[in-house]
Amino acid sequence: MTTHDSAATLDPCAPTSPFNAGGAITDMTTHADELALDMMAFTPEVLPKGIIGRDERLAVTDTRKAPWRMVCHLLIQDTRGVMHTGTGWLAGPSTVFTAGHNLFNGSRGHAASRIAVFPGRKASQAPNGQWLTTAFDVHPLWRTHARTEVDIGVVWLPRPVDERFGWFGFSVQPDKVLQGLNVHCAGYPDDLRPFGSQWFADGQIDEPKPQLLSYRLDTMPGQSGSPVYAIDAAGRAITVGVHVAGAGTENLAVRITAPIFETLRRWWR
Repeated sequence: MTTHDSAATLDPCAPTSPFNAGGAITDMTTHADELALDMMAFTPEVLPKGIIGRDERLAVTDTRKAPWRMVCHLLIQDTRGVMHTGTGWLAGPSTVFTAGHNLFNGSRGHAASRIAVFPGRKASQAPNGQWLTTAFDVHPLWRTHARTEVDIGVVWLPRPVDERFGWFGFSVQPDKVLQGLNVHCAGYPDDLRPFGSQWFADGQIDEPKPQLLSYRLDTMPGQSGSPVYAIDAAGRAITVGVHVAGAGTENLAVRITAPIFETLRRWWR
């Protein structure tokens, strides 16, 4: 396991989104919404998958610090009234990226109707506020063909975060950089308690496939949509993939390729 503070050498010429590391947060305004707070009480049924060998996930102890506060717990109510969970990550003042299947699942016949977003949730607490939104989208090929390599989505916040709060960057990186790159995956697994606590794992990218990234970082349901990111030499958290699946001996992220980058850029607000 690598340490979270280890710096990665990323290609400085690669396309990279606007990045804001944020500053010290002394008083983040809470966007209180009674329904969003009520939704926090939901606890899902857990389906085991995504642990490879020994479980090496670690608990995040202070979700008011970057980058942990930029990782969001998503509670999603679908059009049937059924609740689901997922993870997302702030990528702009009003933009949270996630997995497409968190928001639309054609095979199961459901789509999101409203989403409660808790940046840096800590169990039953929302130290960084919460938002309730109905604004979201998924990649068009995910909606029509459910292709894993385009399993991405976006949630738009009704109000932007304070600039001091910060957000992840995201970047297109070549194979030579991604192969063996030290990365981190933080999110909100359903299986660990207390529910709503944030966990992360460190490791390396085993194989940069043309449209996916494979790795053995441990994940579980609830972590779909988590950022797979590296910390560059300047201390910036730069996302290179969006965690979407567990496949027995490997876990998978949608790789941020040039076409995926363009989709994310169009969604960015």
